[in-house]
Amino acid sequence: MTFPVQVGPSTITINRDDRVLVCQPDARVLGDADGFFTRDTRFVSGYDLWINGRRPILLASAPIQSFSSRFEFTNDATVDSFGVIDRQSLALRIDRTVADAVHEDIDIANYASRPVRLTIEIAVLSDFADIFDVKRGEIVRRGELNSRWFRSRGELRATYINRDFRRELIVAVERASTPAQFANGRLVFVATIPPMVPKPISSRTTRNGSMWPTPSSASGDKALGRSPRRAPPSPPPHP
Repeated sequence: MTFPVQVGPSTITINRDDRVLVCQPDARVLGDADGFFTRDTRFVSGYDLWINGRRPILLASAPIQSFSSRFEFTNDATVDSFGVIDRQSLALRIDRTVADAVHEDIDIANYASRPVRLTIEIAVLSDFADIFDVKRGEIVRRGELNSRWFRSRGELRATYINRDFRRELIVAVERASTPAQFANGRLVFVATIPPMVPKPISSRTTRNGSMWPTPSSASGDKALGRSPRRAPPSPPPHP
């Protein structure tokens, strides 16, 4: 007798207690069943990242522990104000950890022979969908959703209110080596990186549900401690 083999969707899931993060192997959150969930609510329904207008090229990704994951990328060929940036001359690593919040560290190492000027853009979307609506695939917005950027604090806050029901997501930026900007619905960091010098970028989420980015990170009800200094990502393989 033979049995059909069913292959589920390719996702990476990490969790701690009631906090669960489900994303694609390339670190993106695409909606559908993806997202950051806690308190029966999806606080993050979308996540994407671009370097000089292009998505990085995934090399490898995997959970490290039940509550952490790592993603390794390189770059496609692009240009900056100095000229051409060759394909596979940058190494980008994303580390995510679920604790009281979601903490994300982004490290970029420049293995080119000259400095590179990079514009890193990160989009974080929130729909505050009920977890049971997500499971059914029928998202119903019953309240009001608003977002606001606080430049002096380096915080993006999204709030959802439906009568006496309230949820808030805080994306807090800390330890940034370059000032954070917010434009066109994206967090933006512009940095000139010398050869072989990594630039940390990071972010996170709060217990109340906040999440993500920086060139470093923190968040809402309780901030996570600073992560220890890490080795730069390894050089990308030659084509």
